[in-house]
Amino acid sequence: MTDSASHQAAAPDPGTSDPDQTSGPSNGVHKHKKKIDAAQFEVSTEIDLWDPQHPLPPMLTQLIDNLVRFGVSTADQELVVAAFRYAAEKHRKHIRKDGTPYIFHPLEVAKIISDYIGDPEMLAAAILHDTLEDCKDEGVTFDELSSRFTPDVARMVDGVTKLSKMQATDATERMAESTKKMLYAMAQDIRVLLIKLADRLHNMRTLEHLRQERQQAISQETLDFYAPLAHRLGMHRLKSELEDQAFKYLFPTDYRQLSEQVAMKRGDRDRIITEAVSAVKTLLNERGIACSVKGRAKHLYSIWKKMERDALTFDQLYDLYALRVVIAGDDEGDCYRVLGLIHAVWQPIYEKLKDYIGRPKSNGYQSLHTVVIGPEGRPLEVQIRTEKMDKLAEYGIAAHFLYKENRGGFSEIDQKLNWLRNLLDWEQEEQPGAEKYMEGLKTNLITEEVLVFTPKGDVMSLPVGSTPIDFAFHVHTDVGYSTRQAMVNGKVVPLNTRLNNGDIVEVFTKKGAKAPSRDWLSFVKSGRAASKIRAYYKKLDFDVNVASGKEDLAKEEKRAGLVNLRLLSEASLRKLLPDLELKNLESLYAAVGRGDISPKQVVDLLRQRYIKELKSRQSVAKSEGITSRISLAGTAGSFGVIIDGLADLTIHLSRCCMPVHGDPIVGYVTKDKGVAIHRAECHTIQSRQIEEGRLLPAQWSEKPMAVFLGSLDLWVLDRVGLLSDVTATVADAQVSVAGLKITLAKDKTARMRLRVQVRSVEELQRVQRRLLRIPDVLEVKRATGM
Repeated sequence: MTDSASHQAAAPDPGTSDPDQTSGPSNGVHKHKKKIDAAQFEVSTEIDLWDPQHPLPPMLTQLIDNLVRFGVSTADQELVVAAFRYAAEKHRKHIRKDGTPYIFHPLEVAKIISDYIGDPEMLAAAILHDTLEDCKDEGVTFDELSSRFTPDVARMVDGVTKLSKMQATDATERMAESTKKMLYAMAQDIRVLLIKLADRLHNMRTLEHLRQERQQAISQETLDFYAPLAHRLGMHRLKSELEDQAFKYLFPTDYRQLSEQVAMKRGDRDRIITEAVSAVKTLLNERGIACSVKGRAKHLYSIWKKMERDALTFDQLYDLYALRVVIAGDDEGDCYRVLGLIHAVWQPIYEKLKDYIGRPKSNGYQSLHTVVIGPEGRPLEVQIRTEKMDKLAEYGIAAHFLYKENRGGFSEIDQKLNWLRNLLDWEQEEQPGAEKYMEGLKTNLITEEVLVFTPKGDVMSLPVGSTPIDFAFHVHTDVGYSTRQAMVNGKVVPLNTRLNNGDIVEVFTKKGAKAPSRDWLSFVKSGRAASKIRAYYKKLDFDVNVASGKEDLAKEEKRAGLVNLRLLSEASLRKLLPDLELKNLESLYAAVGRGDISPKQVVDLLRQRYIKELKSRQSVAKSEGITSRISLAGTAGSFGVIIDGLADLTIHLSRCCMPVHGDPIVGYVTKDKGVAIHRAECHTIQSRQIEEGRLLPAQWSEKPMAVFLGSLDLWVLDRVGLLSDVTATVADAQVSVAGLKITLAKDKTARMRLRVQVRSVEELQRVQRRLLRIPDVLEVKRATGM
């Protein structure tokens, strides 16, 4: 199914399932009557595609025809057919948003791959690629796939299957873990990535059935992750289509306008290209050079990107007119002969000449590029390459399968995956968090490279801007550590010299020297060199940082007044390790000592965790009752109370609920103490059987006539300085403290019963709100008594 991601993160999720692309299972066999791309399928979904008696759908027949073209045996073709029958049965309850049976999606993925490669195991895995994730209820397991098909098929299917959602705590972590899983599977078998890229390409082709926000999120992820991966593998044709599809959804207005401009120029372009093709064919035929010559259309995204980058208008583009000359055979010399012949006919623009045959691109691309003043004085771009170079340019790493007599030897492919191994080394050594990993992955994928040579002539690919130190670490970690001098093209150069394409680099080590310089981190460009240098000093400084981190944490605990809580116990600190993405306590201490994590951050996290645990338990000792010696008796008028319109009745404010001016109140006629004033919600009034006539309506005068005692219950952490913070807060509110009692609990919290003198309930509520703002005050509520 379509991959899932968030547009903001613009980060890859190598999973294969997206609820937006499928409507989920139906009840039993599909009864959907809609025709499915009539030109392609001509079938109704009432049929049982998994039934061996049913004929193969036309798309699968085309796929088999491709296998025949690649010379695949009949027995191996049966593996692909068996995978289709199995997947069709397991997916029989699934349909996509466009109404098609789900099985046609993996079949399309396999068809895309079969245009590149005739590998029956890979095609079987492509057809099965969603079964492990989406058909668990149908009994699909890794072991069953392995036994029913082959272990390699099962491993490839597992490689493109994303991790379970239960294995990660949030979306970013799921993306990171699933991406790591796919890249590790890729390192074992590159076919995993080829399936994933084909899966993404078909999903991009059918993106119109999703919501706009999903279209844009998936398109952004395609530009950020999958198109660069295709570029790394030299798969130009697939990369171009991925980019154009993403361009269509991310910048729809620009896409539409550029499409219209290209369409308007098509007649003019076709005429000039036809004239140029004819001229080049005639020229090369006269010289006896067998070749094919055809016009080459640049894809829309590359045109738009060049216009944006160079601030050009459409009419200012010089390479809309382009030819590709593909020479029969594999003689590189013929390419240079053709270049000379074309330059003899048309005036070249020499600054546009690029020789990617003598100096191939890092992804293996080889070709000669030149721009000449062609027919009607129009700039004309010409690419010249051999047939094998053309296959490699279009199909990239997949083309290596075409030139292997068997599928067992992938040494040439392995050489082109150094960037992947470096990426995996970086992840192992740095162990970055999920967000840092995703950002590092994106950076590593889009980094351009230079090709340099060892003194023996071996080619080495390094990031643009690399230095001899990057070169040394690429040779071996120990060589990097002990390098002390470098030569580039036979001349001694500083170690921070920037390397260029074609440079011959040699480094010299000092025996016994194993310490890299910290200064190298300021100029190395490769992730491998930087991570190795940092790893060296992390290990060297580890013990010092551990001791420093412990000391810094103890100081912060004391500064925060939390020493008596004993928050820095090893048990408490271990609970933080998953949140901080650390493996053990020593790593935590070292991170604090290095300054990667602040001691305040650790103590604050411990405090928050402790408070959360307290609130979940609520296991705090209750405070004992407090008896006030302050008289709360007088006349109704002296307290601003009006009872039945009378102000001279003898009253007293009830101690059980401590009413304050502004509280809803009632009067209760006692037997010997006059009228008791209670809050209307007082539990004493609510719980008693009141005799008729003993409850009197009461209300406050408009303005308070006296100062009242208000009681608040506070639940707090028992830290140093908290009592001072409480009294200072009350004073700042211009309120006097009339009494305070503290009861300590075994869990290092305390209950405070605070009595204050206030003129109204509003004033009491203001004090309550201010107290809640004090750090480590967990709860403040109105007391129900003195």
